[in-house]
Amino acid sequence: MGGTVQNSTNSPTAAVPDESTESIWRRIFRQAIRTNATDIHIEPQIDALIVRFRRQGALFTDLSLEAELARPLARQLKQLAGLDLRQTKTPQESVFTQIHNHHTYHLSVNTMPLVSGERIVVHIDDPVAQPPELTAIGLWGKSLTYLQNALAAPRGLILISGPNHSGVATTLAGCAAALCSPYHHVASVEENAAYHVPDMTYMAVRPSNGMTWPRVLRMQLKHEPEVVILGNIPDRETAEIAIEAANRQQLILSGSRADSASLAVTQLLRLSGNPLDLAASLRLVCTQRLAPRLCPDCREAYPVEAGLQNRLAQMFRLDRVEAMTRLQQLEQEAINQMPGDQLPSANKIGTDRHGIVRLWRAKAGGCHSCHKSGYQAAVGLFEVIPVNDSLKRQLIQPSSMTALYERINAERVSSLAVDALIKALCGLIAIEYVPGFLY
Repeated sequence: MGGTVQNSTNSPTAAVPDESTESIWRRIFRQAIRTNATDIHIEPQIDALIVRFRRQGALFTDLSLEAELARPLARQLKQLAGLDLRQTKTPQESVFTQIHNHHTYHLSVNTMPLVSGERIVVHIDDPVAQPPELTAIGLWGKSLTYLQNALAAPRGLILISGPNHSGVATTLAGCAAALCSPYHHVASVEENAAYHVPDMTYMAVRPSNGMTWPRVLRMQLKHEPEVVILGNIPDRETAEIAIEAANRQQLILSGSRADSASLAVTQLLRLSGNPLDLAASLRLVCTQRLAPRLCPDCREAYPVEAGLQNRLAQMFRLDRVEAMTRLQQLEQEAINQMPGDQLPSANKIGTDRHGIVRLWRAKAGGCHSCHKSGYQAAVGLFEVIPVNDSLKRQLIQPSSMTALYERINAERVSSLAVDALIKALCGLIAIEYVPGFLY
């Protein structure tokens, strides 16, 4: 999802003649806020200036401006961010604040010189944003139960992995919110905190100022927090500190940029170099992705034609009676457990004894609630692996990485694809967002 580029259902709009550069930027920013974008990508091309917004982890083309506006718009943004206006051949980055409807946003600006001009990415951070609850993120069933059990442990290490724009920061913040209270000290070690949870102590990682990952982690641990939210484990020193703390007295919740749970574990194993300590500390591993959530006000149910039904049956081996029975059980469990406001008001079961018979899709042209896109926000797709004695033994014993991968996959509650399929059956996402599915 992170690298997906889509055309907006709204036709890209152009600048109004004689509109000032400042006015154009204000219009871009307003549209980004109105459509819940997390990033603005300003991309100069030979014949146009394209503006894309990142929403639900995907890039949407919303605006197409005249190519001549690339340089003045870049100057406008660089001036707002306090960047060197004369420097156009090397990357620059900075931060500034922008006010919209009496609300202040923090904007991180990054420029990249191209042949056609300066490409600019603006990340939007709402300093008072609160994380959603774990159930609203997309956790349910045994995956939610295992994670809650791991969060209840007095110490240990929980790994949440996923590539950029996969929602890892949101899940970590949701876990922090579930743990925070006036009676607990929860500390954060992150580069850029996406959310600000009450009663949590934040300390930013800034390597350029000497505030490296291991240094900031050590500083936070000196104040003896019960829980540490660690945005990433990028090096051996950070890994050693985190694992030692998790084995001693802290509950460490760490993000990982690995694409899968097995890669997250093996990368940490290589960094730490101590399989015994890692096996002792590790409580749970989770990997996730984001998928656009279908707009609950205008999503449409449709019958599954035979060709699609056969492809799904082959992908999930639904020709086997036990697999089909299990899928129906999971669908019913999800319907019973997921928040009612996420499901269609008159829920329709997507399976019968013959297979998958009904799915959901975005309505063409959307509606007012979803700004005519057919989607609202995003939902997480999860693969949760509780670390039991069998997996711990596999970590400790010298064996091949293939054997370790197989053991990790054997212990997962359900795969990313199965979790996504259940959410497709329940009307949360469209079938094309199931990992591994090709239309």
